[in-house]
Amino acid sequence: MVLVCGCALGIGSETYAELVSACGGPEDFACKYSDPGNFAMDQWAVQSYFQALSRIGRVLVYSPALTDDQLKPFGVQKIHHLQEEVDKLLLRSPTCGCRTPGALRGGVNRLGSEELDPHDPCSSTCDETL
Repeated sequence: MVLVCGCALGIGSETYAELVSACGGPEDFACKYSDPGNFAMDQWAVQSYFQALSRIGRVLVYSPALTDDQLKPFGVQKIHHLQEEVDKLLLRSPTCGCRTPGALRGGVNRLGSEELDPHDPCSSTCDETL
């Protein structure tokens, strides 16, 4: 998965970022917070994040505002050249999908599809330059 974001103010609240850093990963989080008596602010958000991360696996992040050190506790890899990384990924998998701030979009075949909506900025072939 490639995540493209601004994050000019960082990743989530300060307590969220601290909780992710303190846990180190989904297993440690489950050990520390599976007991309902051990509750922390933003715990639900961190739990959701770790659940998604364990399903997704590898996450690449393109964000000019975030450093490698800021992203390291989140278990993701920073990329510096978005188009170069997307091109490499498309060589291995000829399909991609995108999500805009609106509704979740389905997969988009980079070779094109009759189902694409020409008025939808997310509905385009993935072999175009980003």
